[in-house]
This record gives sequence, structure tokens and C-alpha cells, in this order.
Amino acid sequence: MENRCIMDNVLTFWEAIALAKKTNQHMACLMLDFEKAYDRVQWPFLDKVMERLGLPSKWRLYVLALYKGSLSRVLVLGHRGPPIPLCKYVK
Repeated sequence: MENRCIMDNVLTFWEAIALAKKTNQHMACLMLDFEKAYDRVQWPFLDKVMERLGLPSKWRLYVLALYKGSLSRVLVLGHRGPPIPLCKYVK
């Protein structure tokens, strides 16, 4: 991907850990590669893999909730744009 460094996600993770320590807060972190998650992985397959790995059904529902009905907004100069539904791009 143009203008992207392989270390971007690692640095973001380190910064999140530092902030959690500084503010004395617990932290959970889930980092996904959205391009692969949305364009290449079939969601039912993802659920089956998590099930076979023995992940609790509640956890699987949380992960799948990221894909179903999720919205995003773009922040421009401090103003949030309209909601953008996140969905799988079919080529």
C-alpha cells in the first residue's frame, strides 16, 4: 500500500500501551487488516475457524459484530461526516 510502512500498526500498538499505562487503565487490543478481513475472508468461514479454535461464542459474536452493521465516520477539521456503513467489497 502506497505511503504505508509495515511498522505503522506496531507503533500504534506501542502508543496505545503507553497511553493505557500512563492513564492507569486496562486495555484490550484487536488489530485487523481490514483489506484482508473485508475482501478476502468469508465471514461464515471466520466464525467456523474461531469455533474450531475453541473461542467462546460470546467472543465470536463480538468479532462478527465488527462486520455486521458497523458504521464509520470521517473526521475533517473536527467535524464528523455522515455515517458510512462498513461492508464487504465484492470485485
